[in-house]
Amino acid sequence: MQFLDYGYNFCEQCGSNGNGTRLDCSHDISVKKAKESGKTELCWDPGIIVIRCRSCHQEYDQLNLQFTKF
Repeated sequence: MQFLDYGYNFCEQCGSNGNGTRLDCSHDISVKKAKESGKTELCWDPGIIVIRCRSCHQEYDQLNLQFTKF
């Protein structure tokens, strides 16, 4: 929806959309928390997906995400 609404994609947390910015789909409610609360259906709910740049995604989830290039 973001691209359809604005014509481009950007990080919903910091607004970054510069060249080379990696954008991820991040769950607003983590998959782990959804499972722990017994609400696994939230894992597939597109309404809780937030577009975040890699830096904001790592900060939000407090993870060290490592992705490799193909």
